Amino acid sequence: MTGMDHSSEDVGEASDCDIEEYEEKAYEELKGGKHQINLPNNAFTCPYCSTNASRDYQYKELLQHATMVGKTDSKKRSKRERGSHLALAKYLEKDLTEAVRQSQPKCDVDCLTNHDGDEMFVWPWKVIVANLPTRSMGGLKFGQSDSEIRKYLATKGFNPKQVHSLWSLLNQSDSTFAVIDFGKDWLGFYNAMRFEKAYEVDHHGKEDWISENGSKSGIYGWVARGDDYTSINVYGRHLRNSADVMTLSDIMADENSKRYKLKENLTKISEARKRKYEEMERNYMETKNTLSKLIAEKDQIYQSHNEDMRKMNVLDLENAKLKTELESQLCKMHALAQENGKLKEEITFQQKELEQRAKERDERESQMEKYLKEKEEELEDLEALNQSLVVKERKSNDELVDARKVLISGLSEYSSRELIGVKRMGELDEKPFIAAAKRKGSSREDEENAIKLASLWQKHLEDPSWHPFKVITVDGQIKGIIDEEDEKIRSLKDGFDEDVYNTVVTALNELSGVKNIFNGDGDGGGGYGRSNGDRGRRLKKRGVWIRGLKKLPVYGNIGVKMVVEYKFKPFYNTLIRWHYNETKSKDTALKLCLRWQVLLRDPNWCPFKVIYGNDIPRVH
Repeated sequence: MTGMDHSSEDVGEASDCDIEEYEEKAYEELKGGKHQINLPNNAFTCPYCSTNASRDYQYKELLQHATMVGKTDSKKRSKRERGSHLALAKYLEKDLTEAVRQSQPKCDVDCLTNHDGDEMFVWPWKVIVANLPTRSMGGLKFGQSDSEIRKYLATKGFNPKQVHSLWSLLNQSDSTFAVIDFGKDWLGFYNAMRFEKAYEVDHHGKEDWISENGSKSGIYGWVARGDDYTSINVYGRHLRNSADVMTLSDIMADENSKRYKLKENLTKISEARKRKYEEMERNYMETKNTLSKLIAEKDQIYQSHNEDMRKMNVLDLENAKLKTELESQLCKMHALAQENGKLKEEITFQQKELEQRAKERDERESQMEKYLKEKEEELEDLEALNQSLVVKERKSNDELVDARKVLISGLSEYSSRELIGVKRMGELDEKPFIAAAKRKGSSREDEENAIKLASLWQKHLEDPSWHPFKVITVDGQIKGIIDEEDEKIRSLKDGFDEDVYNTVVTALNELSGVKNIFNGDGDGGGGYGRSNGDRGRRLKKRGVWIRGLKKLPVYGNIGVKMVVEYKFKPFYNTLIRWHYNETKSKDTALKLCLRWQVLLRDPNWCPFKVIYGNDIPRVH
């Protein structure tokens, strides 16, 4: 119900119902829950004020509002309004919970219970103190200082904010006043009202001061109101200069308005801070997410960096290893370059040498072709000679018959059981060398080495400067024996088997005997120690068969086929076995074949010797 509704109903209801009836009726409605006064966050509202004037109250504020409106004597408030507010105050004090009623000190409510909401008060709350004591000094009167007055009031439990001493000269008599400031809050109002009641009880209130009952004694005090504010005396001027005059309702409304504005400002500030907080929270979350991403990226980058560093370290190690290998290879390449330079020089030298050899070979081939041509001509001559020799052979057969007769007659003294044969003296048998090689190893290379070794010792035997014999005397007889201190004989004996050694020694003895026979200073067998009689007998017999041999043809032997020409193939096969190349083997084989043919035709070469078997000489 609005205020205008209240005003329109006052005329008809003033005569029917009084304030108590409105109070009881409104109280029952509040208890029945018809009106809602509770708001969220421990706030309250007045259900009897107009919608425009209604606002949020705290418990103590709503109780003060209901008490002042209900007890006011102002004609602005209707009886129904006053009764409803009294019912609200009663409901707040009796029916709300103890916890809510204790949310505000009781003194803030009690101080307003006996005051009309439209009563004028000086605000900030002021108390006027009159008839302060004075003291005389040097013909002058002095009042108490502000600090002394404040200390005095503090001992009474009033706790003023400030004290202002005032002086006034009235009808030739001095009166001392002071204005006490209790601040703007309701606690100051409560202290000011207590101060006033205390002095009223002591009959030193405002009414007692303004009464004209004789002289005044003691201090008088009261709360400054509207009439004090408009007075023309000294404290009136002070009040007008330092304060305002307002009703309690105006003060409460102003305070409520300030609180409402403060609340709105605080709400706006709270909302702004909330928005700022939300924005900060969003920024924080964004920053947190960004930071998390950055940390993750940093960790990833750090891991990548570590991995890259590890790979770089591995690469550094590999590079160092490769560098070392490269340096080693460079050194090898440098050495190879030097070696290549040397090889190049050697190749150049060998190339020149090969060119020289090729030139020499061409010359030899040219000479060989010329030689072969000459030999072909000689061969033609030999064929012609062969024809003539066939004719001559017939003549030789007749001579052979005569020579045979001479030999038979010369050798008739010897036993017919012995065989007479011809053997080439000083020729080595290869079989002991091959057998010795097989005992050491059975490879083809060992056999070839054995054949080469036999050929080497055959060359040693054919060397005319090598004569490994020495002459010794045994029982007065001179003998020729092998000199075992000879270097070649000693190496032969130490390095080869006994069979090889005996074969070489036998060949040496054979060659030594042949030389002695044909030189006329030997005995045919290499023996030097026979008696003169035996030696003479042997020489006689030797002369017989030597004369017989001299009658033989130059190119024939008894019981032996005449050899006219060597075959080329055996020489060639032997050289191939000695690992000569084909061209060189052909050249060398041809030379050897021709050389031996020439040697066979030499009439001064007779490689034979006479040996004895059972005192019967044999030609080998």
